Amino acid sequence: MRDFREHLKQRRPVKTDVVRALRRGQLGRAVRIAKAAGTVVSQPEIDETAKRLFDAGRSGELLALVGSMEVSLPFDAETLLVRTFEARDYHTFLKQVHRLGVAEQHRNRIQASIEALQRRAPSEASAWRRKLGVRETP
Repeated sequence: MRDFREHLKQRRPVKTDVVRALRRGQLGRAVRIAKAAGTVVSQPEIDETAKRLFDAGRSGELLALVGSMEVSLPFDAETLLVRTFEARDYHTFLKQVHRLGVAEQHRNRIQASIEALQRRAPSEASAWRRKLGVRETP
C-alpha cells in the first residue's frame, strides 16, 4: 500500500480559524494560528477571551501563557496564581509557581497545596516537596 500523506496539502490558516479558537477559549492556539496566518489577535479580543476563561475558573490556562507568549493579559500572574489556588487546582498552582520562580512569595499556599496533594497523590506531593524545597510537617 502506498503512502498518500505526501500528496496532502496543508491549507494556510485564515482569520476564521482564529475566531473559532477564541470562541472555544483557546487563546494560545488563536495567537499561534494568527501568527501562522500573518494576522494578529486584537487586544480587545484577547481581553474578552481571557475574562471568559478567568470567570470559568480556567486561570491555569492563562498562567501557561504568562512569559511564554507575546500576549498582554488583563490579569497579572499574582492574581492568576491566587485564583488557581482558590480553585483547588493544586498541581497547576505548584507547577506555575515553580516555572515562574515565585515560590518565596507563596510559601503558605505551597505548603497547603502539598498537604492537600498528600492525601490524594503522595508521590506527587513528595516530588513537589523536593522541587520546591519544602520540609514535611510532622
